[in-house]
Amino acid sequence: MSEKTFGPHLTSDGSLRTFALITLLNLPEEMLPDVLFLDEPELGLHPHAISLVADMMGRVAERREVIVATQSPALVDQFTLENVIVTDLVDNATQFRALPPAQYRQWVEDEYQISDIWLKESVGGKR
Repeated sequence: MSEKTFGPHLTSDGSLRTFALITLLNLPEEMLPDVLFLDEPELGLHPHAISLVADMMGRVAERREVIVATQSPALVDQFTLENVIVTDLVDNATQFRALPPAQYRQWVEDEYQISDIWLKESVGGKR
């Protein structure tokens, strides 16, 4: 048994981010803001934790607006096509567009991942 104490200052940045994110996503309803903006919430998360956090985001999104910016195919794969919006820079302005499920029905039936469609549309996809 050791007498040494490990304080919170020794916690890694990734762990602190994870603790903060999990705390936010599990706040009581009356403490949640109306809109949550999360920028790359997957940073520092173990791959398995990404699905757990995505599930928490989905539960919060049933009651509040949740907007997530990500570059992570692993995170995108946790959602349905209806939940994904692609942003494009057109004439120095940001344009937002949904990925219509009917247009990609065959892809989904052929068991492509949502991230396959998202990557196709966000990196050199159709314009």
